[in-house]
Amino acid sequence: MLKSGLGVAMIDPHFISQELTSGELVEILSDYTSGQSVPIQLLCLGRATRSKASKAIWESLAQSLPKYFD
Repeated sequence: MLKSGLGVAMIDPHFISQELTSGELVEILSDYTSGQSVPIQLLCLGRATRSKASKAIWESLAQSLPKYFD
């Protein structure tokens, strides 16, 4: 989705170094920090397209993350 211009993500630059070098992806908000020690992004196109594995991760995160936002 990022390569199609449909989103913004916080990704370790090492994972996308080729795309950054080629200009396929560009860095924005380089001075932004989330304030969280462990950033997590979970992108889902809707419930109908979720695999069982992604559903399990989604549900686990939904249960465990609220304690970090209190």
